[in-house]
Amino acid sequence: EGDDTVVVTVSGTFKQWARRGPKPVQGDRVRFIGNPMGEPGVYREAIVSRVRPGQIILQGMVCAGDSGAGITNERGEVVGIVDAMTDRACKFGIGI
Repeated sequence: EGDDTVVVTVSGTFKQWARRGPKPVQGDRVRFIGNPMGEPGVYREAIVSRVRPGQIILQGMVCAGDSGAGITNERGEVVGIVDAMTDRACKFGIGI
């Protein structure tokens, strides 16, 4: 009921994989590549505004379609996963 769920099945090996980084702290700059509003592969940066047990609050644009994106630190280590956004509004500009 409204929760996103994904099942990933892997049948192979990888020469490289993402390393898990330390828990982020307030003020850390993080980044992720998501699919805002169905637009594939969009890179964004955010600032960690607050860290709570089991939760990282980001100051940055997170949109419908970004769920599941790995949040990485400046060293490329995974420090979280995009899980939710605070409201349905997504201000995403497109230039020409």
